[in-house]
Amino acid sequence: MAESAQVALIGMESSSDRAIWEFARENGFVIVTKDADFQELSLLNASPPKVIWLRLGNATNHEILEALVTNQAKLEDRIDQAGLDCIEIHRE
Repeated sequence: MAESAQVALIGMESSSDRAIWEFARENGFVIVTKDADFQELSLLNASPPKVIWLRLGNATNHEILEALVTNQAKLEDRIDQAGLDCIEIHRE
């Protein structure tokens, strides 16, 4: 299983989006976010890091987890695709 972290757990909760982007790039992380700013960074800078943009609206943690688990195979496939820097997950 791949490692994961939350920005708060690594002391970056007050960091800029750019600093989080650079940390993810340097440490091999994929950014999972509801923040459109990371999608914009992916347009400007390409990957790494890849971005999973959760476009779920007002969702509970359970709903977010469910969306990630439901889309796991699609995400794993698309993470490895060259030229695909941001993967959007929508409500079904």
